Amino acid sequence: MQSNNPIEIRIGEKCFLTTLGTIKSSENYIHSMAKNHNFEKSPTLYIDRDPLCFPIVLNALRGKGLNPSMIENIMKSSKFSQRD
Repeated sequence: MQSNNPIEIRIGEKCFLTTLGTIKSSENYIHSMAKNHNFEKSPTLYIDRDPLCFPIVLNALRGKGLNPSMIENIMKSSKFSQRD
């Protein structure tokens, strides 16, 4: 499969579209999973994680850097969900 071909990544119950090139742009957990996945046989890569943070990861892989307001909102959400 070529790097510019679109792929679907399902994180939890949410689907994201990107390219294999974006995922392979950095050595990381997702790249590792994509390397071992046969997209010809199954076009969707499933990762059992919370999809809330994945847009931040995807933007970082696309070279857009990190959005501080998104990170702040995620931190607030995680602190709220940890309360008893």
